[in-house]
Amino acid sequence: MARSAASATMSLGLLTIPIKFYVAASSENFAFNMISPEGNRVKQKLVDEVTNVEVDRDATRRGFEYQKGQYVVFTDADIENLLEEDKRNTVELTEFVPDKAFDPISIEKTYFLAPDKGAERSYRLLHAAMVKLSKMVVGRWYARGKDNLVVIRPTGEYLSLFMMFYPNEVRQFEYQFSDKNIPSEKEVTLATKLIKQLSSDTFDIKDYTDEFAARVRSAIELKTSGKEIMAISPKSNYIGPMDLVTLMENSLKQPSKKPVKLLAKAGKQT
Repeated sequence: MARSAASATMSLGLLTIPIKFYVAASSENFAFNMISPEGNRVKQKLVDEVTNVEVDRDATRRGFEYQKGQYVVFTDADIENLLEEDKRNTVELTEFVPDKAFDPISIEKTYFLAPDKGAERSYRLLHAAMVKLSKMVVGRWYARGKDNLVVIRPTGEYLSLFMMFYPNEVRQFEYQFSDKNIPSEKEVTLATKLIKQLSSDTFDIKDYTDEFAARVRSAIELKTSGKEIMAISPKSNYIGPMDLVTLMENSLKQPSKKPVKLLAKAGKQT
């Protein structure tokens, strides 16, 4: 099993469940290094912006700028002391809600939870009860210098923890639509047919792979063997400008039920 990222104690009434956190997902990025024109790796340095003196990372401290150029300094102990002592490194379960009660836009990070030593039975008990009632539970994870809002829900035979953004951390979004661009009933009908044609009863994420990452791996192999990268010839389905109705009608004629990328520019909407 992978190395745990953290550990804590989950509390529900008088029931306590020691748990371990395992990162559920991480972006697959290639670690390109910055190099100089001579081909040497470039290092980033921390420099005092006033004295221009280089500062060792271990010597830095956390500071909050309360006014221009003025900082109040926080140590790790200062941050730790802001948390109630009996709640440090705990996940306090506060409220059970329907299992589809939160907006995914509020998810910040996801962890798999596993029972720590001696906690397997209580862990499985909580899991079984939540599955039976189709519930997830809202809680607060007091750790890492922060009061983290979390949601825990069953995922298969395990529990998953979602770190959530607080409402004030989710950006408000507004866009003013033009009254001229309201879809016609015919356009909506055709779009509905297209959606139904491309719909599936189940979703299997294994059907999707990062094609660009695969190309980067191949490119790395080519370059290390002294070969040049050839540009990929575009396979465009561009069929020229057309109105939305014609675009939908042509999309419905596609034989495949897989999503089709029609690189057409929608003409004037009516």
